Formats: sequence, C-alpha cells, structure tokens
Amino acid sequence: MTRDSVERIGEALARLPTLERAEFRAEWLRLYGTEAPARLGRELLMAAVAYRIQEQALGGLRPELRHRLRSIAGAARLGRELPIAVAPRLKPGTRLMREWQGRTHYRLQEQILGGLQPGPRRQLRAIAGRARHGGEPALAAPRLKPGTKLLRDWQGHAHEVLVSDGGFVWQQARYRSLSQIARAITGTRWSGPVFFGLKSRTTSARATRSPADGAV
Repeated sequence: MTRDSVERIGEALARLPTLERAEFRAEWLRLYGTEAPARLGRELLMAAVAYRIQEQALGGLRPELRHRLRSIAGAARLGRELPIAVAPRLKPGTRLMREWQGRTHYRLQEQILGGLQPGPRRQLRAIAGRARHGGEPALAAPRLKPGTKLLRDWQGHAHEVLVSDGGFVWQQARYRSLSQIARAITGTRWSGPVFFGLKSRTTSARATRSPADGAV
C-alpha cells in the first residue's frame, strides 16, 4: 500500500466523529450495499463504517476467523453456549496435571519437554511398587541445611544435633552420619533419619539401619 493510500484512509477515519446519524446510514449503504439496521446506535454505526473502510483498503478477516465468527453468531441466535473458549498459550517448562482414575498424568509435557531425571524416576517407581504391594512408601529423608538443629528425647535425656557442612555435631564431636549418633545414644543399631523423625519407621526396618540411608 502506498503512502497516499494510507493518508486517505487516515483522513476518512478522522472525519467520522463529525458525521451525523443520517450521514453514517448513507455511508453504511454505500459501503455495505444494504440499509443499516434501524435500531443501531451512532457509536456502532461509526465503528462499522470505520471497519469497512479499512477492510476494503487493507483486506478482511482470514477465512478461518470469519468461519469462527459466523459459528459464534449462529450459536448466539439459537441460544446455545458460545464456542469462544481459546486454549491458553503454554510457556516452556509448564507442566499440565490431570487426575484420572487415581493417577496424575503429565505425559504431554513429558513428550515435549523431557521427563524426570533417572534418580527421581527410580525413586517414584520404588514408591509405586511398594504401594501396589501394600507397603509403606519409602520416602527419602529431607535434605538438611547446615545450621539445622535436630532434637531427640531418649530415656529422659534431650539430645541436640547440629547439621554442619559434610556431617553432624553432637556433644562437641563430629560424625559423618546420623546413624552413628543414633547408635552412640541408644547403644543399638538405628537408622539415623528414623531415630530423629526424618523418615517414618517401616515394619521391615524398625531397629536396623537401611542401606538406603547412606551418610545420613
């Protein structure tokens, strides 16, 4: 489109607010080839005329959008629910969760963005396997930040453990794992995370340390 054409459109649009209702109806007849609806107000007449001027100069709606608008208009005439819902644009990293028959799914975003890392995937499979066989899920102990204090009452004595970088401090002595401290306190084999309440105590390992406890 040439600069002169753009200027002519701008001039035509700029003069619309000065027109009277009768002039808008005349413009409607010239642009649309039919009489304007009798009950149409001046503001709607101006908007329709302005749109038609631009449509003739710049081109109209795309066929698919025109078809969708006709469907909406048809539904409105019949009193049906308007089909105007539009799926939101999804940002990279968005996860879609859907609960269906007791299972939560995110297969769609897994296929697009990639699934879980091998470590969390193995842990979730282990939890699911124990749940299927009626066992208690073997949830991992939470990660402890340096400076965290763990309190445990044992046989009337309160024990305080300080989490430090790379280990634990109890009674001014440094230990590599909570299980070592639990054994020192009780004199028996204990899972440190279980003893200090960081993990639930399972039937299969009530008084023994699980190999999965590692350095904790």
